[in-house]
Amino acid sequence: MSGVPEHVAKVLCFAILRIAIIEQRPCYLVFFSTAVETIALTELKTSLPHLIRFLSYSFGGGTDAASALEEAVVQVQTAQFAKADVLMISDFIMDSVDATTAVAIDQCKQTGTRFHSLVISSAGNPNALSIFDHNWVYNTSCHKPFKDVLKNVRYLKT
Repeated sequence: MSGVPEHVAKVLCFAILRIAIIEQRPCYLVFFSTAVETIALTELKTSLPHLIRFLSYSFGGGTDAASALEEAVVQVQTAQFAKADVLMISDFIMDSVDATTAVAIDQCKQTGTRFHSLVISSAGNPNALSIFDHNWVYNTSCHKPFKDVLKNVRYLKT
């Protein structure tokens, strides 16, 4: 993902993380392309430098969603993130999620975790999206404001 979709993903990610930090909800950011990097975001004061560094990354280079989802599964099995929502922001131009990861996600769903996707594209893989409880689409070729997308994302539980 690059260009306008990358910029849109970064702005939406920042807006969602800002809401979570203001509401004092812990966040765990998993950056993924061909590798996975993680950032624990807890307080704005200590998290801001890490978030700025994240926003400077380029998202081009491929999509290794399985590794990112595996990391999300690990985190929701901890006490701090038990029953947390998982939100994946991507263009979802990728392969379908493998069976092992899909089973792990289903097990997390049985304990109260919900998995959401925010698709920044009009060409996401429908098979990859089938594992998510909710799928929101932001098509960069239309001019629907971010506010409408964020309004729908705001109902994520604490």
